[in-house]
Amino acid sequence: MQLKYHMVTIEELVPGNYFLRKLEKSLDLSFVYEETTHLYSRKYGCPH
Repeated sequence: MQLKYHMVTIEELVPGNYFLRKLEKSLDLSFVYEETTHLYSRKYGCPH
């Protein structure tokens, strides 16, 4: 039996009209990244 892999991204899985997509466009949560930066490793942590 031969296995095939297919790469799928979150963008492909979440419908474009999904509520949280709309919310993300209208709600600025950028301050969260600033407030939580110290909780992540510089090498392996959050890319923001």
